[in-house]
Amino acid sequence: MLQAKNKRGKMISLVSLSKAEIKELKNQDSFFCPACKEQVMIKAGLKNIPHFSHLPDSTCPTNHGGEGNYHMKGKLSLYEWLRGENQAVQLETYLSTIQQRPDILVERNRRKIAIEYQCARITKEEIIKRQVGYQKLGIIPIWILGAKLLKRIGKNHLQLDPFTRHFIHQFNKTLPPTLYYFCPHTDSLTIVTDFHMTSSTRALAKFKKVSIKKLVFSNLFPVNYFTKQELLYLWKKEKRYFRMRPRHRLSGTELNWHHWLYHQQTHFEYLPSIIYLPVYSSYLMKTPLENWQSRLYLQCIHPLSKGETFSWQECIYLLQNHIHDFSNYPSLASPRHPVQQYLQILMKLSILEKISPNNYRKLKDVHMYSHLEEALKGDNMLLNYLTSMLEHA
Repeated sequence: MLQAKNKRGKMISLVSLSKAEIKELKNQDSFFCPACKEQVMIKAGLKNIPHFSHLPDSTCPTNHGGEGNYHMKGKLSLYEWLRGENQAVQLETYLSTIQQRPDILVERNRRKIAIEYQCARITKEEIIKRQVGYQKLGIIPIWILGAKLLKRIGKNHLQLDPFTRHFIHQFNKTLPPTLYYFCPHTDSLTIVTDFHMTSSTRALAKFKKVSIKKLVFSNLFPVNYFTKQELLYLWKKEKRYFRMRPRHRLSGTELNWHHWLYHQQTHFEYLPSIIYLPVYSSYLMKTPLENWQSRLYLQCIHPLSKGETFSWQECIYLLQNHIHDFSNYPSLASPRHPVQQYLQILMKLSILEKISPNNYRKLKDVHMYSHLEEALKGDNMLLNYLTSMLEHA
Protein backbone atom coordinates (compact mmCIF):
# COMPACT_ATOMS: atom_id res chain seq x y z
CA MET A 1 0.00 0.00 0.00
CA LEU A 2 1.60 3.26 -1.14
CA GLN A 3 -0.62 5.64 0.84
CA ALA A 4 -2.09 5.83 4.36
CA LYS A 5 -3.70 8.45 6.60
CA ASN A 6 -1.94 9.97 9.60
CA LYS A 7 -3.61 10.76 12.96
CA ARG A 8 -4.99 14.02 11.53
CA GLY A 9 -6.60 12.28 8.55
CA LYS A 10 -4.08 13.58 6.01
CA MET A 11 -3.15 11.19 3.22
CA ILE A 12 0.58 10.46 3.26
CA SER A 13 2.63 8.92 0.47
CA LEU A 14 6.18 7.78 1.19
CA VAL A 15 7.59 7.40 -2.30
CA SER A 16 8.51 11.06 -2.72
CA LEU A 17 10.12 11.41 0.72
CA SER A 18 13.78 11.09 1.66
CA LYS A 19 15.03 8.40 4.04
CA ALA A 20 15.45 11.02 6.76
CA GLU A 21 11.89 12.28 6.31
CA ILE A 22 10.52 8.75 6.43
CA LYS A 23 12.49 8.00 9.60
CA GLU A 24 11.13 11.14 11.23
CA LEU A 25 7.55 10.23 10.30
CA LYS A 26 8.03 6.73 11.64
CA ASN A 27 9.16 8.05 15.00
CA GLN A 28 6.63 10.87 15.40
CA ASP A 29 3.35 9.77 13.83
CA SER A 30 0.91 6.88 13.47
CA PHE A 31 -0.72 5.77 10.24
CA PHE A 32 -3.99 4.08 9.37
CA CYS A 33 -5.46 2.25 6.39
CA PRO A 34 -8.01 4.47 4.56
CA ALA A 35 -10.23 1.43 4.02
CA CYS A 36 -10.39 -0.46 7.33
CA LYS A 37 -9.00 2.25 9.69
CA GLU A 38 -6.60 -0.30 11.17
CA GLN A 39 -3.15 0.90 12.11
CA VAL A 40 -0.47 0.15 9.53
CA MET A 41 3.29 0.24 9.73
CA ILE A 42 5.93 1.86 7.56
CA LYS A 43 8.25 -0.43 5.61
CA ALA A 44 11.23 1.30 4.05
CA GLY A 45 14.15 -1.05 3.50
CA LEU A 46 17.15 -0.68 1.24
CA LYS A 47 15.69 -2.57 -1.72
CA ASN A 48 11.93 -2.07 -1.56
CA ILE A 49 9.82 0.95 -2.43
CA PRO A 50 8.78 2.66 0.85
CA HIS A 51 5.21 1.63 1.65
CA PHE A 52 2.67 0.92 4.36
CA SER A 53 1.78 -2.59 5.44
CA HIS A 54 -1.07 -4.08 7.44
CA LEU A 55 -0.24 -6.01 10.59
CA PRO A 56 -0.27 -9.82 10.31
CA ASP A 57 -3.66 -10.19 12.00
CA SER A 58 -5.38 -7.62 9.76
CA THR A 59 -8.97 -8.21 8.65
CA CYS A 60 -8.98 -5.45 6.03
CA PRO A 61 -11.16 -6.45 3.04
CA THR A 62 -8.66 -4.88 0.63
CA ASN A 63 -5.61 -6.63 2.06
CA HIS A 64 -4.84 -9.43 -0.40
CA GLY A 65 -1.77 -10.87 1.24
CA GLY A 66 0.61 -7.99 0.73
CA GLU A 67 2.26 -6.49 -2.33
CA GLY A 68 5.71 -7.19 -3.65
CA ASN A 69 8.13 -4.53 -4.79
CA TYR A 70 7.52 -5.49 -8.44
CA HIS A 71 3.82 -4.82 -8.02
CA MET A 72 4.25 -1.52 -6.18
CA LYS A 73 6.81 -0.24 -8.66
CA GLY A 74 4.53 -1.12 -11.57
CA LYS A 75 1.49 0.48 -9.98
CA LEU A 76 3.44 3.67 -9.29
CA SER A 77 4.85 3.79 -12.84
CA LEU A 78 1.36 3.41 -14.35
CA TYR A 79 0.00 6.11 -12.02
CA GLU A 80 2.77 8.55 -12.94
CA TRP A 81 2.27 7.83 -16.65
CA LEU A 82 -1.45 8.61 -16.42
CA ARG A 83 -0.82 11.71 -14.35
CA GLY A 84 1.69 12.86 -16.97
CA GLU A 85 -1.05 12.32 -19.56
CA ASN A 86 -3.09 14.95 -17.67
CA GLN A 87 -5.71 12.35 -16.80
CA ALA A 88 -7.90 12.76 -13.71
CA VAL A 89 -6.24 9.93 -11.80
CA GLN A 90 -6.26 8.70 -8.20
CA LEU A 91 -3.98 6.18 -6.53
CA GLU A 92 -5.46 3.48 -4.25
CA THR A 93 -8.85 5.14 -3.77
CA TYR A 94 -11.09 3.12 -1.44
CA LEU A 95 -14.62 2.50 -2.71
CA SER A 96 -16.54 1.83 0.49
CA THR A 97 -19.82 0.67 -1.09
CA ILE A 98 -18.11 -2.36 -2.68
CA GLN A 99 -15.17 -2.58 -0.23
CA GLN A 100 -12.62 -2.48 -3.02
CA ARG A 101 -9.54 -0.39 -3.62
CA PRO A 102 -8.43 -0.27 -7.26
CA ASP A 103 -4.75 0.33 -7.80
CA ILE A 104 -5.61 3.31 -10.02
CA LEU A 105 -8.88 5.10 -10.73
CA VAL A 106 -9.07 7.19 -13.91
CA GLU A 107 -11.84 9.51 -15.03
CA ARG A 108 -11.94 10.14 -18.77
CA ASN A 109 -14.75 11.59 -20.85
CA ARG A 110 -17.07 11.32 -17.84
CA ARG A 111 -16.37 7.60 -17.53
CA LYS A 112 -14.50 6.02 -14.65
CA ILE A 113 -11.96 3.29 -15.27
CA ALA A 114 -10.47 1.11 -12.53
CA ILE A 115 -7.02 -0.22 -13.39
CA GLU A 116 -5.90 -3.30 -11.48
CA TYR A 117 -2.24 -4.21 -11.82
CA GLN A 118 -2.20 -7.95 -11.10
CA CYS A 119 1.11 -9.71 -10.59
CA ALA A 120 0.07 -12.86 -8.72
CA ARG A 121 -2.38 -15.66 -9.39
CA ILE A 122 -5.73 -15.26 -7.66
CA THR A 123 -8.91 -17.29 -7.79
CA LYS A 124 -11.47 -17.03 -10.56
CA GLU A 125 -14.05 -16.08 -7.94
CA GLU A 126 -11.94 -13.14 -6.74
CA ILE A 127 -11.43 -11.87 -10.31
CA ILE A 128 -15.15 -11.99 -11.06
CA LYS A 129 -16.10 -10.46 -7.70
CA ARG A 130 -13.87 -7.43 -8.28
CA GLN A 131 -15.04 -6.95 -11.86
CA VAL A 132 -18.71 -7.17 -10.95
CA GLY A 133 -18.16 -4.82 -8.01
CA TYR A 134 -16.74 -2.09 -10.25
CA GLN A 135 -19.48 -2.54 -12.82
CA LYS A 136 -22.15 -2.07 -10.13
CA LEU A 137 -20.78 1.46 -9.70
CA GLY A 138 -20.62 2.07 -13.46
CA ILE A 139 -16.82 1.74 -13.41
CA ILE A 140 -15.03 -0.03 -16.27
CA PRO A 141 -12.40 -2.47 -14.95
CA ILE A 142 -9.17 -3.00 -16.87
CA TRP A 143 -6.66 -5.58 -15.67
CA ILE A 144 -3.00 -5.10 -16.49
CA LEU A 145 -0.96 -8.20 -15.72
CA GLY A 146 2.63 -8.23 -14.59
CA ALA A 147 4.93 -9.01 -17.50
CA LYS A 148 6.23 -12.00 -15.51
CA LEU A 149 2.87 -13.66 -16.23
CA LEU A 150 3.30 -13.30 -20.00
CA LYS A 151 4.04 -16.70 -21.53
CA ARG A 152 4.88 -15.84 -25.11
CA ILE A 153 5.85 -18.73 -27.37
CA GLY A 154 7.76 -17.50 -30.41
CA LYS A 155 6.52 -14.66 -32.57
CA ASN A 156 2.80 -15.38 -32.74
CA HIS A 157 1.85 -17.73 -29.90
CA LEU A 158 0.69 -17.15 -26.36
CA GLN A 159 -0.02 -19.49 -23.48
CA LEU A 160 -3.64 -18.70 -22.73
CA ASP A 161 -4.68 -20.86 -19.80
CA PRO A 162 -8.09 -20.64 -18.02
CA PHE A 163 -6.64 -18.27 -15.38
CA THR A 164 -5.36 -15.78 -17.97
CA ARG A 165 -8.58 -15.82 -20.00
CA HIS A 166 -10.49 -14.18 -17.14
CA PHE A 167 -8.43 -11.00 -17.60
CA ILE A 168 -9.40 -10.54 -21.25
CA HIS A 169 -10.88 -7.08 -21.67
CA GLN A 170 -13.11 -5.59 -24.35
CA PHE A 171 -13.62 -1.86 -23.84
CA ASN A 172 -16.57 -1.76 -26.26
CA LYS A 173 -18.06 -4.09 -28.85
CA THR A 174 -16.20 -2.42 -31.74
CA LEU A 175 -12.80 -3.31 -30.28
CA PRO A 176 -11.06 -6.70 -30.13
CA PRO A 177 -10.73 -8.58 -26.83
CA THR A 178 -7.37 -7.62 -25.35
CA LEU A 179 -4.80 -8.59 -22.72
CA TYR A 180 -2.28 -6.18 -21.19
CA TYR A 181 1.11 -6.96 -19.64
CA PHE A 182 3.35 -4.34 -18.00
CA CYS A 183 7.00 -4.57 -16.95
CA PRO A 184 8.01 -1.89 -14.39
CA HIS A 185 11.73 -2.50 -14.99
CA THR A 186 11.54 -1.47 -18.66
CA ASP A 187 8.33 0.63 -18.48
CA SER A 188 7.06 -1.41 -21.43
CA LEU A 189 3.46 -2.43 -22.05
CA THR A 190 2.66 -5.46 -24.21
CA ILE A 191 -0.82 -5.35 -25.77
CA VAL A 192 -2.11 -8.72 -27.00
CA THR A 193 -5.16 -9.01 -29.28
CA ASP A 194 -6.96 -11.29 -31.77
CA PHE A 195 -6.79 -14.62 -29.95
CA HIS A 196 -7.31 -17.85 -31.90
CA MET A 197 -7.07 -20.96 -29.72
CA THR A 198 -4.93 -23.73 -31.23
CA SER A 199 -5.13 -26.03 -28.20
CA SER A 200 -6.68 -25.96 -24.73
CA THR A 201 -3.94 -23.63 -23.40
CA ARG A 202 -2.29 -22.08 -26.46
CA ALA A 203 -3.39 -19.40 -28.92
CA LEU A 204 -2.29 -17.44 -31.94
CA ALA A 205 -2.26 -13.74 -31.09
CA LYS A 206 -1.11 -10.30 -32.25
CA PHE A 207 1.50 -8.61 -30.05
CA LYS A 208 2.36 -4.94 -29.74
CA LYS A 209 5.03 -3.75 -27.32
CA VAL A 210 5.30 -0.04 -26.48
CA SER A 211 6.99 2.15 -23.90
CA ILE A 212 4.49 3.94 -21.67
CA LYS A 213 6.72 7.00 -21.97
CA LYS A 214 5.61 7.18 -25.61
CA LEU A 215 2.09 5.85 -25.14
CA VAL A 216 -1.05 7.97 -25.41
CA PHE A 217 -3.95 6.71 -23.27
CA SER A 218 -6.30 6.30 -26.23
CA ASN A 219 -3.76 3.94 -27.83
CA LEU A 220 -4.47 1.42 -25.08
CA PHE A 221 -7.29 0.19 -27.31
CA PRO A 222 -5.82 -0.71 -30.71
CA VAL A 223 -7.83 -2.34 -33.47
CA ASN A 224 -5.12 -4.90 -34.15
CA TYR A 225 -6.13 -8.03 -36.09
CA PHE A 226 -4.38 -10.58 -38.23
CA THR A 227 -4.97 -9.98 -41.91
CA LYS A 228 -6.84 -12.80 -43.64
CA GLN A 229 -3.62 -13.76 -45.41
CA GLU A 230 -1.63 -13.83 -42.14
CA LEU A 231 -4.21 -16.01 -40.41
CA LEU A 232 -4.44 -18.38 -43.36
CA TYR A 233 -0.65 -18.76 -43.54
CA LEU A 234 -0.36 -19.45 -39.81
CA TRP A 235 -3.38 -21.74 -39.67
CA LYS A 236 -2.02 -23.95 -42.45
CA LYS A 237 0.88 -24.74 -40.13
CA GLU A 238 -1.47 -25.32 -37.20
CA LYS A 239 -3.70 -27.60 -39.25
CA ARG A 240 -0.78 -29.66 -40.50
CA TYR A 241 0.55 -30.02 -36.96
CA PHE A 242 -2.92 -31.08 -35.79
CA ARG A 243 -2.95 -33.89 -38.35
CA MET A 244 0.63 -35.05 -37.87
CA ARG A 245 1.69 -34.47 -34.28
CA PRO A 246 2.54 -37.62 -32.31
CA ARG A 247 -0.20 -38.60 -29.89
CA HIS A 248 1.53 -40.81 -27.36
CA ARG A 249 0.56 -41.10 -23.70
CA LEU A 250 -2.83 -39.48 -24.12
CA SER A 251 -4.67 -38.49 -20.96
CA GLY A 252 -7.64 -36.53 -19.68
CA THR A 253 -9.87 -34.71 -22.15
CA GLU A 254 -7.80 -35.67 -25.19
CA LEU A 255 -7.88 -39.37 -24.31
CA ASN A 256 -11.65 -39.21 -23.82
CA TRP A 257 -12.00 -37.51 -27.22
CA HIS A 258 -9.99 -40.24 -28.96
CA HIS A 259 -12.15 -42.88 -27.30
CA TRP A 260 -15.23 -41.01 -28.52
CA LEU A 261 -13.85 -40.94 -32.08
CA TYR A 262 -13.30 -44.69 -31.89
CA HIS A 263 -16.95 -45.20 -30.94
CA GLN A 264 -17.88 -43.00 -33.90
CA GLN A 265 -15.89 -45.45 -36.04
CA THR A 266 -13.37 -42.87 -37.19
CA HIS A 267 -9.95 -41.43 -36.34
CA PHE A 268 -8.56 -37.89 -36.15
CA GLU A 269 -6.60 -38.42 -39.38
CA TYR A 270 -9.83 -39.06 -41.29
CA LEU A 271 -11.88 -36.15 -39.98
CA PRO A 272 -13.13 -33.75 -42.67
CA SER A 273 -11.27 -30.49 -43.21
CA ILE A 274 -14.11 -28.50 -41.65
CA ILE A 275 -12.94 -29.82 -38.26
CA TYR A 276 -10.28 -27.68 -36.53
CA LEU A 277 -11.06 -24.32 -38.14
CA PRO A 278 -10.11 -21.01 -36.51
CA VAL A 279 -12.94 -19.44 -34.52
CA TYR A 280 -12.43 -15.94 -33.19
CA SER A 281 -13.98 -16.42 -29.72
CA SER A 282 -12.90 -20.03 -29.16
CA TYR A 283 -11.34 -19.02 -25.81
CA LEU A 284 -14.91 -19.17 -24.47
CA MET A 285 -14.93 -22.96 -24.95
CA LYS A 286 -13.68 -25.42 -22.34
CA THR A 287 -12.39 -27.98 -24.83
CA PRO A 288 -10.09 -27.65 -27.87
CA LEU A 289 -11.41 -26.83 -31.35
CA GLU A 290 -11.13 -30.35 -32.72
CA ASN A 291 -13.14 -31.73 -29.79
CA TRP A 292 -16.24 -29.55 -29.86
CA GLN A 293 -16.28 -29.00 -33.64
CA SER A 294 -16.10 -32.74 -34.35
CA ARG A 295 -18.86 -33.48 -31.83
CA LEU A 296 -21.10 -30.83 -33.35
CA TYR A 297 -20.56 -32.07 -36.89
CA LEU A 298 -20.52 -35.84 -36.34
CA GLN A 299 -23.41 -35.96 -33.87
CA CYS A 300 -25.67 -33.18 -35.07
CA ILE A 301 -25.01 -32.45 -38.77
CA HIS A 302 -23.42 -35.54 -40.35
CA PRO A 303 -26.33 -37.93 -39.61
CA LEU A 304 -28.80 -35.64 -41.42
CA SER A 305 -29.76 -36.16 -45.04
CA LYS A 306 -29.51 -33.21 -47.41
CA GLY A 307 -32.46 -30.90 -46.85
CA GLU A 308 -33.05 -31.94 -43.21
CA THR A 309 -32.91 -29.32 -40.47
CA PHE A 310 -31.61 -28.86 -36.95
CA SER A 311 -31.91 -26.11 -34.35
CA TRP A 312 -29.57 -23.82 -32.44
CA GLN A 313 -30.97 -25.28 -29.22
CA GLU A 314 -29.85 -28.77 -30.30
CA CYS A 315 -26.30 -27.48 -30.79
CA ILE A 316 -26.18 -25.82 -27.39
CA TYR A 317 -27.67 -28.85 -25.65
CA LEU A 318 -25.12 -31.13 -27.31
CA LEU A 319 -22.18 -28.90 -26.32
CA GLN A 320 -23.46 -27.66 -22.96
CA ASN A 321 -20.50 -29.21 -21.10
CA HIS A 322 -18.01 -27.66 -23.51
CA ILE A 323 -19.05 -23.99 -23.19
CA HIS A 324 -17.93 -21.64 -20.43
CA ASP A 325 -20.58 -19.62 -18.65
CA PHE A 326 -20.23 -16.18 -20.25
CA SER A 327 -20.99 -14.55 -16.88
CA ASN A 328 -17.46 -15.62 -15.91
CA TYR A 329 -16.18 -13.00 -18.37
CA PRO A 330 -17.86 -9.73 -17.32
CA SER A 331 -15.08 -7.62 -18.88
CA LEU A 332 -16.18 -8.61 -22.38
CA ALA A 333 -18.46 -5.87 -23.72
CA SER A 334 -20.08 -8.07 -26.35
CA PRO A 335 -19.00 -11.73 -26.32
CA ARG A 336 -19.78 -13.56 -29.57
CA HIS A 337 -20.76 -17.21 -29.32
CA PRO A 338 -18.03 -19.48 -30.76
CA VAL A 339 -20.55 -22.13 -31.84
CA GLN A 340 -22.49 -19.50 -33.77
CA GLN A 341 -19.29 -18.35 -35.44
CA TYR A 342 -18.45 -21.90 -36.47
CA LEU A 343 -21.91 -22.38 -37.99
CA GLN A 344 -21.37 -19.14 -39.92
CA ILE A 345 -18.20 -20.62 -41.45
CA LEU A 346 -20.17 -23.72 -42.50
CA MET A 347 -22.75 -21.44 -44.11
CA LYS A 348 -20.02 -19.62 -46.04
CA LEU A 349 -18.88 -23.03 -47.30
CA SER A 350 -22.47 -23.75 -48.46
CA ILE A 351 -22.69 -26.75 -46.15
CA LEU A 352 -25.55 -25.15 -44.22
CA GLU A 353 -28.10 -22.43 -44.71
CA LYS A 354 -29.97 -20.51 -42.04
CA ILE A 355 -33.72 -20.78 -42.56
CA SER A 356 -34.84 -18.88 -39.44
CA PRO A 357 -33.16 -17.16 -36.46
CA ASN A 358 -32.77 -20.50 -34.67
CA ASN A 359 -32.87 -23.14 -37.41
CA TYR A 360 -30.47 -24.45 -40.06
CA ARG A 361 -30.78 -26.72 -43.09
CA LYS A 362 -28.09 -29.10 -44.30
CA LEU A 363 -27.23 -28.45 -47.97
CA LYS A 364 -24.57 -31.03 -48.70
CA ASP A 365 -22.51 -33.85 -47.24
CA VAL A 366 -18.84 -33.45 -46.33
CA HIS A 367 -16.19 -35.89 -47.43
CA MET A 368 -14.50 -38.06 -44.76
CA TYR A 369 -10.94 -39.00 -45.60
CA SER A 370 -9.51 -42.50 -45.95
CA HIS A 371 -5.81 -41.74 -45.38
CA LEU A 372 -3.56 -38.98 -44.04
CA GLU A 373 -2.17 -37.78 -47.38
CA GLU A 374 -5.68 -37.18 -48.69
CA ALA A 375 -6.58 -35.27 -45.51
CA LEU A 376 -3.51 -33.00 -45.76
CA LYS A 377 -4.31 -32.16 -49.36
CA GLY A 378 -7.97 -31.47 -48.51
CA ASP A 379 -7.01 -29.25 -45.58
CA ASN A 380 -4.80 -27.14 -47.81
CA MET A 381 -7.50 -26.77 -50.47
CA LEU A 382 -10.13 -25.73 -47.93
CA LEU A 383 -7.92 -23.13 -46.27
CA ASN A 384 -7.01 -21.66 -49.64
CA TYR A 385 -10.71 -21.39 -50.39
CA LEU A 386 -11.43 -19.75 -47.05
CA THR A 387 -8.77 -17.06 -47.44
CA SER A 388 -11.24 -14.68 -49.06
CA MET A 389 -14.04 -15.50 -46.65
CA LEU A 390 -12.56 -15.25 -43.16
CA GLU A 391 -13.91 -12.20 -41.38
CA HIS A 392 -13.61 -10.95 -37.83
CA ALA A 393 -16.78 -10.86 -35.76
